[in-house]
Amino acid sequence: MLELKNIHVGYGKHIIYEDAYFCAHHNELTLVMGKSGSGKSTLHQLVTLHNIGKYDYYYDNENIGQLSYKQKQEFINKKMGIVNQIPAFIDNLTIKDHIALCQSLWDGYDIDEYIHRLEIQHVLNEYPQQLSGGEKIRVSILLAMIHQPEILVFDEPIASLDKHHSQLIIELLKEYAHQGHIVIVFTHDKLMKCEGDVVYFIEDKILNCVYQDHQVKKISSSKLTKKTTQHYLQYIYKMFNHKKILKVCMIVFMAIAIGLSCFSVFYGNSVIYKYQNELKTVNKAGVISKNTDFFDDTLYNNSSPIAKEELKNLENIKHINKIWPYIMCHDGCNIISDNIINQFRVFQNQKLIAVREKGEIQYNLGTYNEEYDYSQKRLTSTFDVDEGIYIDQYFLYYLITGEIMESIVDLDQMKFQEVMSSINTDTEIEFPIGIPYYVESQEYRELYFKQTTIRMKIKGMYSGPLDFKLCKEFSVNPDIFYPLSVEKEYREKISQGLLPAIKESHGEIIKEPVIPFYPIYYQFSVDDNATFSEVKEEIEALGYRVYSEYYDKEVQVLVAKDMNKGVTMISALIMCVALMLFFGIKYNQKKEYQDFVRFFTNRGITSQKAKKILGYYFIYEGILCSVASLLTMGIIIYIFMRFIYREFIFIHLSFFLFCIILSFVIEVGIPLLIVRGEKE
Repeated sequence: MLELKNIHVGYGKHIIYEDAYFCAHHNELTLVMGKSGSGKSTLHQLVTLHNIGKYDYYYDNENIGQLSYKQKQEFINKKMGIVNQIPAFIDNLTIKDHIALCQSLWDGYDIDEYIHRLEIQHVLNEYPQQLSGGEKIRVSILLAMIHQPEILVFDEPIASLDKHHSQLIIELLKEYAHQGHIVIVFTHDKLMKCEGDVVYFIEDKILNCVYQDHQVKKISSSKLTKKTTQHYLQYIYKMFNHKKILKVCMIVFMAIAIGLSCFSVFYGNSVIYKYQNELKTVNKAGVISKNTDFFDDTLYNNSSPIAKEELKNLENIKHINKIWPYIMCHDGCNIISDNIINQFRVFQNQKLIAVREKGEIQYNLGTYNEEYDYSQKRLTSTFDVDEGIYIDQYFLYYLITGEIMESIVDLDQMKFQEVMSSINTDTEIEFPIGIPYYVESQEYRELYFKQTTIRMKIKGMYSGPLDFKLCKEFSVNPDIFYPLSVEKEYREKISQGLLPAIKESHGEIIKEPVIPFYPIYYQFSVDDNATFSEVKEEIEALGYRVYSEYYDKEVQVLVAKDMNKGVTMISALIMCVALMLFFGIKYNQKKEYQDFVRFFTNRGITSQKAKKILGYYFIYEGILCSVASLLTMGIIIYIFMRFIYREFIFIHLSFFLFCIILSFVIEVGIPLLIVRGEKE
């Protein structure tokens, strides 16, 4: 028995029920009748557990009114079948899929018998929008009876039916009631009034009960079998089949927008990444000169050196780490020494020598600075000496043995190891170096080189040849490094006249004053607390010129970043337009989403779970959109690399993650946002 006691319902001053009572028994067809606006729909809401008004709700002596929302929905799920005057359907599922979905979710029965009795077999492959009002009512009755509930509640079930179909419905409901179920029908139809076992009339805010003079017999219920079905999500995914062409077009449109936008943004980042990687391979350093072109063969005779006072100004510039001479080779340094010490003879060819500071390449001519930290990866062996040279071990082998190798493959390894093992801290190398100096005449200042032979121990050996890229024009393979302090010491001796008289290449003694050598170039490095461009601007503000491969690449990075900002803004604009269009389309489908949720909540599923089920469908479309977006971007990348720019593109996981995330935001996030406000 189902009872509603102490019913009090009103809207403001308008009272609908005041201390009313309603009861429905098993094995009876119970009708509720009244004029329009009398309160039939209100009582229907009370019976179906909508929270309006005050009343006590009992079923088989259990207080249903005290249950939570979730528990009430479980009660509806297990015990009730509800048919509203305006039934809710899932617009994108056929009636056949509606039946299978309900059978899957509610462990329903095979109800082919009801399909034929309700005469709806012809609409099984139709969509709800294609059905008439009467067909919708009959389908809704069928769906409510799939799990054979103990309670059936109807609101105007025959209002839109003709006499024939009305009679079919009445007979079916009477039969179902007399099988031991509770059937409650809210109607104003006189045809039903005559068929009810119990009739309630709504008058003066109360319910008057009238028992019909019928002989009610309980009949045996139909023996139905449980229907074996697929998981309910299989039917949810079928929602995509309705209006498939339109949905595919929308997904393709969004995929193109997402793929193109992602590619544009991340291609810009790819270019930035490329230039930043190139930037890492170059020292944050440059070369300073006074208004002359770099690497000009005539620069020593035509250019002014940087004097000590000027150097101090440069050293005071903030963020300059170090500054040291950058000395270029000249014809005067190509001198061979014939001295022999310990049977070693070293020939110094004209070379640019590279050294390393903290493992990074630095540039000098035939010298190294004692402060520099050589890369241990290059060194094959080191010796404990205070000051010495670094030398290519294969070059040293040639000097000792006189054997010229076409390649390292031709080297006698046993002999090579024997020679290398004989090298120790007593080994000394004598080799010539060219010391630069100026001779000033009345007409001009000319650069000369004084050939001096020095003798030093070996501080370390490295495997060669080493290929150092000094700049865009020069790549060298140094054979020997010697300390920069040696050259500085000899320059001071020359300027003080402590060395023998200096002769020109023709053998004549130079009588003009010899002045100290000041380099035309200075190399400098910049710390990590400032950009190279900032330091370069400060140096150039003092009237100097700066050359730096690092600066060239830093400019490339800055230009790429500026271009990427523009591309990002355009891509963002495209996505905003696409999102607005897509949001409008999804918002127009809000009623479909609401009907979807209502379809499940009327059958005892919580609105939260109903939205979750709908979310699975959104995820399905999100997966389709993300796959289409990834394919679109892949096609764009292929076309770009195949026909436009074949050299480089940095493909990173973030490319694809962004596509997937954006696809799910559009296909899942926006629709869920639209249905989020639906109340339980």
